[in-house]
Amino acid sequence: KIGLEADLQQALGEARYGDPLTIINGPLMAGMSEVGRLFNDNKLIVAEVLQSAEVMKAAVNYLEPHMEKAAGSTRGRVLLATVKGDVHDIGKNLVDIVLSNNGFEVVNLGIKVPSEQLIQAVLNIARNAAQAMNGEGVIVLRTRVLRQVTLAKKRYRLALEIKVIDNG
Repeated sequence: KIGLEADLQQALGEARYGDPLTIINGPLMAGMSEVGRLFNDNKLIVAEVLQSAEVMKAAVNYLEPHMEKAAGSTRGRVLLATVKGDVHDIGKNLVDIVLSNNGFEVVNLGIKVPSEQLIQAVLNIARNAAQAMNGEGVIVLRTRVLRQVTLAKKRYRLALEIKVIDNG
């Protein structure tokens, strides 16, 4: 993380990037893609991937105050959570920042969220018209939890459309 803030400040001043989201979606995401490629090629170990993720998180935290918030009324409500059994939340936090800076109200339940809590949150928010729900986590865990949420929608006869977004 040494020199990260200075590099980000310099990038913010460069015309080729324009805004913080361009920095996130450009060089930062390209860097994370390269980390993923190297990990898949067995050239990095998990500790190095986690270290890279921490740098990405620090970069996004630094850039967030520089992002323009969308003005006016909210464009919708989104529920975010990392399911119980997983602590990985980099993607969820990126989604949170991007959506909240683009006019969405984001309800972020955090990490290690048990399915019962997620279902209760869906029920509570459903009464207030959430438009989407994101559940991040290890694929087996999130598939089970998202299936439970879908079944809960049927069981409680929720007469609304909630899009379930599954990212990993």
